[in-house]
Amino acid sequence: MTAYLYKQLNNISIYLINGVTYDTLDGENYVSFRDLEGLHDSICLYLVTHKSPLSSAAFKFIRNTLDYTQKYLGELLGVSGQTIARYEKGTSPISMTIDKFLRRLYLEKTCLKENRIDIVKSNYKLDYKSLHFKYDHEKWVLWAIDSLEK
Repeated sequence: MTAYLYKQLNNISIYLINGVTYDTLDGENYVSFRDLEGLHDSICLYLVTHKSPLSSAAFKFIRNTLDYTQKYLGELLGVSGQTIARYEKGTSPISMTIDKFLRRLYLEKTCLKENRIDIVKSNYKLDYKSLHFKYDHEKWVLWAIDSLEK
């Protein structure tokens, strides 16, 4: 079976090795995912522990995974909701301070309270062109990274 290209982050190719179900209902094709929240958490965990600055798409993906509105995240960061919108559209650069704060915010809300600090200590140094996730033992895990490095 071919890996499924998950299109939630338009600038990062994310492939799902398994955990995907294809159905047809009344002539319409549908795709469903096992533990979608867990998949989003696994993707976010990779994004926030990766060394590269957050892209506008990654910033928006993390905010949506946290289930924060632009206005609420802006209040937490000390900026307006419009500023958050500009970060997400790529019309304003994301400062290092804002980048780090969002990463920390995500980690505090998810990993640290679940005692998943061992994953946070992972140090991904490669620039990637695609990520491959696999549903294994009731959770999504990073399975492979296609690097841009030769």
